[in-house]
Amino acid sequence: TGSGGPSLSAASSRFGIQLVGNAGGSVATTSYTRAVSYTYALATAWMKKYHALSSTGQKPQVTSVLCACLPAFWAVALTCRVLKLLMRSNLNWWPESCLFLLQTHALPTVCSVITATSLAPQHGSTVLMSSAIASIVCEKSILGGLLAGYLVAFSATYVLHRCILLNIPATMTNMILAGGMGSAVALLIAPSISYLQLITGYIRQAIHLCMSGTIQGVGGVIGALFCWGSKYGYYHSICLPLILVEMELGEAALCGSIDEATLVCVSAGICLANLIVTPSFEDQGKEETLQLSRRGLCINLLFGDFIEVAYPFMEKSLLVNLAGYVASGLSVELLTGNSEDVLSSAYLPLPAAILLARDPLRISRAYFAAFSVSFAGALLNNFLSTTARDASPCSPVKKDE
Repeated sequence: TGSGGPSLSAASSRFGIQLVGNAGGSVATTSYTRAVSYTYALATAWMKKYHALSSTGQKPQVTSVLCACLPAFWAVALTCRVLKLLMRSNLNWWPESCLFLLQTHALPTVCSVITATSLAPQHGSTVLMSSAIASIVCEKSILGGLLAGYLVAFSATYVLHRCILLNIPATMTNMILAGGMGSAVALLIAPSISYLQLITGYIRQAIHLCMSGTIQGVGGVIGALFCWGSKYGYYHSICLPLILVEMELGEAALCGSIDEATLVCVSAGICLANLIVTPSFEDQGKEETLQLSRRGLCINLLFGDFIEVAYPFMEKSLLVNLAGYVASGLSVELLTGNSEDVLSSAYLPLPAAILLARDPLRISRAYFAAFSVSFAGALLNNFLSTTARDASPCSPVKKDE
């Protein structure tokens, strides 16, 4: 068995070598399809057992796959924002279809490709091509893209195994896997895309309805829940997927603004307070606290990340913890109202996150509230703890009689 038509023909005709399996050409094949084909062919010829459908290990969760697409969502939102600003300036030097394609097809395609390559990495470029083709019907639906990628990854191994059993040549096997399978998946899921669009649309409506300001205090509760969820492991499973669902159509997200306020700005405020009045802990030295806070402040303000740096300080102090929750609730309450004007995103420099919104002044007030309240609470706590420590004698002092 093997690939390369002329060589195999010469080996068979001149030396009488028996060809087994789907030996043949190498056009459009991949290393994985050839490896499986050759192994199955030799195993069959030698009457050995070979299970081509054996599991390759634990598969990642759908939310993990979706979160892995964050760089694409981030880039599409920024690009769409820049294109819209250029449109208002009457600078029409880019194709008119550019913005449309970014808003309708870019993210579903990314979701489909990432899902397929994450669930079936052994197939490499085969599922990449197939998932890209399957995503063509997933207009304005990242759920459709995830579904397309899942079906491609799920089907790839079974289709490959069936082609090998039928002794279909390797080139045609890859044509079926990389091309035909993507077309079949696209035709299969096309009727469901409109319903998947409705699901994410209802989620976005629910988020904006909660933040409409109709009921006072709801924003504060959402801010506190966002902060709590991030501390206890719900950020990547709930918060970030909600942000990405909001960004489905190439827009920034209201949950992105909440993320920036309740996590990034709160964390930055606590870090700055630690740099001004440095607390000391039994399990952490003063220099370590300074180094960690300095790094946390820099990364939070310049890159919108490293929110976890504040959590140890919040856990060690009731006052800092309370200030963090109050800052989160107050800042999100300030975002309620016309939520379309305060769409933004974390993972950006703070000035860029502000400029991404339609109402920079309003979103700045919310971010400043989150930063200043957490800063004030942490500064007060550090001052009180430092004062109490300095006032407490290391050993009792005897008074003169």
